[in-house]
Amino acid sequence: MTISFIHCSDLHLGYNQFGLEERFLDFGRTFSHIVNDAVAREVDYFLIAGDFFNKRTINSRTLLQAIDGLERLKGAGIEVIAIEGNHDKAPYEDRDSWMHFLGERGYIHLLKPTIRDGKLVLDSNNVLCFPKIRFVGLGYFGSMTERRLKELSELLNPSEDFTVLLLHSAADRLLHLGGVPFEAFAGLEGVVDYAAMGHVHERYEIDDWIYNPGAPECWDLGEAHKEKGYYHVVISNGEKTVEHIPSIRRPICDIELDLSGTFTLEQVYDKCLQAVLEGCAESDDGVIIRLVIYGQVTFNPLTIDQARLAEEIHNAVSPVHVEIINQTIQEGYDFDSFDAKLDRAVLEERVLKGLASSYFSSRFEIDDRFLDEIVHAARSIKALAISNDEQGMTDAVQALAKELLKRSPLPADESQGGAAGENL
Repeated sequence: MTISFIHCSDLHLGYNQFGLEERFLDFGRTFSHIVNDAVAREVDYFLIAGDFFNKRTINSRTLLQAIDGLERLKGAGIEVIAIEGNHDKAPYEDRDSWMHFLGERGYIHLLKPTIRDGKLVLDSNNVLCFPKIRFVGLGYFGSMTERRLKELSELLNPSEDFTVLLLHSAADRLLHLGGVPFEAFAGLEGVVDYAAMGHVHERYEIDDWIYNPGAPECWDLGEAHKEKGYYHVVISNGEKTVEHIPSIRRPICDIELDLSGTFTLEQVYDKCLQAVLEGCAESDDGVIIRLVIYGQVTFNPLTIDQARLAEEIHNAVSPVHVEIINQTIQEGYDFDSFDAKLDRAVLEERVLKGLASSYFSSRFEIDDRFLDEIVHAARSIKALAISNDEQGMTDAVQALAKELLKRSPLPADESQGGAAGENL
């Protein structure tokens, strides 16, 4: 008996990035393409490992995008197995999410964990069995993910059926929201045959059983160079074959340009336009352009007219959107003494990285990856605070605090066997 499925995640339907209608349609088009491929391959199951929607509250057009694809899967006899990601969960004033709505109407099998007396329980809400295959869904647990995985390893028995775990978390990327170390999966590697992950927007695979496909569209332009797509998995005689399939997505022309030695503003505009014309292929119809300019210039970087530059790029290339990030500084200044306003995101990143370096380097050993994760965590917390996502913000702060407690060389009388960290 042969079984096959498509595994995708982080579709983020409904995201009108930059307020553009084209980007709203892009996310829907990418989902539609994956559905078409699933139907063409005649797979048995279609797995959505969280963040099907971009927001907890969606509009009617987003719901129509979702139902259109799900109707085609249903018509082809393909069972859809899904979990909620942090973007999918119900708003705090509501009991049920839109994923619950889709489940109630038979479009998806929504696997949701049952918690009883503070502990995970396996039941029909989170375990779904079909001939020769079973699905176990944990969804998104934030800072509680590591504890729930441990509980699952104690509850889930080995089976002759191929076992798939659906989890919206970041494996071995500790400071991502809801991230856990690889060691958190201990005890599951002999019971789970395929861990269908979501949450991180780039592809990664661990030990031939933990798979994260990456968001099929770029939720952030900085993801342009990351590998992303979805998986096609075939199980035959108990052996699996996994193929990662690149997704269709809007082309992004990501250019970094060193303007060091530039003497005039006109030289800046000419160099930038030339770099765009050389960097963007003629075949890139409807491209998005991300232009990062950096280096030391002989004038105040604030005099670079980004609106004019964007207009000239639009006139020359006709892109869907232009994002310009100004990281240039004036000759004779270094970052510490430069008091003019840089690009807000760049300034924020540099300040956070500098603060993290000065604070943590005296406490324990750090490296660039650790500093990058600290900055990522801090900016995630800020974004959650702005969006009034109180639960998400709490989860992110707890995850960050827990990881820092693990790294901190606390004296034995202060750590109390790590009890404080376990309760975060």
